[in-house]
Amino acid sequence: MSRFLLFLAFVAFTLTEVQSPRFGDEERRLFAPFVPLILGGAVLLLSPRLMRMPHAVVASPPVVWLLAYLGWVAATTVWSGNVAESAFALTILVLALLVGIGLSGLPTDLSMRAYVASAVVVSLMGWLALGAGQSAMLSDNPFIWRFKSILTHEQRLALMTGLAATFVMMWLTDREHGLSRRVLVLCSVLAVCLASLAATQARFFTAVSMLMILGVMIYRLRRDMGSTFLLLTLSGVAGACLMIIAATLLSRGDADGTLTNRIPIWLMTLDAIRDHPIVGHGLATFRFGAVDKWNWVPAHAHNMWLNAAFENGWPAALLLTIFFISTIRSGIAYTRAFGVLSPALVTSIYCMITGTMGITAGSNKLSPIYGLIILLICQEAREMALLRRITPNPRSSAGEAYPVSIVTTREAIRS
Repeated sequence: MSRFLLFLAFVAFTLTEVQSPRFGDEERRLFAPFVPLILGGAVLLLSPRLMRMPHAVVASPPVVWLLAYLGWVAATTVWSGNVAESAFALTILVLALLVGIGLSGLPTDLSMRAYVASAVVVSLMGWLALGAGQSAMLSDNPFIWRFKSILTHEQRLALMTGLAATFVMMWLTDREHGLSRRVLVLCSVLAVCLASLAATQARFFTAVSMLMILGVMIYRLRRDMGSTFLLLTLSGVAGACLMIIAATLLSRGDADGTLTNRIPIWLMTLDAIRDHPIVGHGLATFRFGAVDKWNWVPAHAHNMWLNAAFENGWPAALLLTIFFISTIRSGIAYTRAFGVLSPALVTSIYCMITGTMGITAGSNKLSPIYGLIILLICQEAREMALLRRITPNPRSSAGEAYPVSIVTTREAIRS
């Protein structure tokens, strides 16, 4: 049942990004009501577990700060320019958190696999549809060839496939199990993710993804300096060749800028934030009424913190920052305790870097990455609690001074 509910959760997370028929305003899509229905059904089925609310999960610092962020969002909804829209978006975020708490008993690897599977399915559906002549799989910009698959925007596909490729590299370089018979499957999955990522032509997100993949490889092979040196050399040569090829084949020219387009959006957002710096304009109001004074209204602020400050004030941006810092701290403790790289740590770093140019959390709706990180922090909190129960050591800080042999209990804890 838990695995089925995890599958339903990722269906809901993915639907938040999928193209669907629209009615009224551009952001009002017919698929939108299915997201709270699916998550609400999952919460209903998980209600017996939620009634026995796992204290270790709810009391973990990342969950506490996420609750604080959602609490502030709920409080500022009173002043929202569109209370109904804000309440709808907040309900989805709360349901996602309840699903994460209810599924905290599942291993993090299962959530990672579900996320990667979602990214692969989305990518393959797009490539198949494109092969069948469906031009809707490409960007609406007639001057630039950019792949977006069935999602609403190519940048969303880039974010999704970039993190998925990072997870695949974590499995490929897993020193605990080595390269297993799954290596061919993993390489195929990696190829699909990287091909889709390159086809989006999202330059900043592609660069961040490559850096994340390289960082994972260095971390995994750090004890073997010879292999690491060879890896860095080959990666540098391959990266230079890919950059030359990409600059030739995937050039966007002057038709579409990146930073030059974002600076005016940031300035307009800062100007709007000054009108309501504490309570904001309301969750999910970026495109609804609060920015009517602009002749051109973008989909969002193209910056995670500015978007949060616009919607719910600077306190929301601060709480969101503390949440990510707390997640990174907990991820470091998890990595030290289990001797394996924390998926929540990797996802948080990815979110914070990409959040400077796009939206991964604190937005007007749920997203696959936002839903994933909620699941991961709840699952890692449970695994850490079980680890402390097996080897209590109150004099040591979190994740430190655990005996090396405790790593052998990881699979038992995660089962």
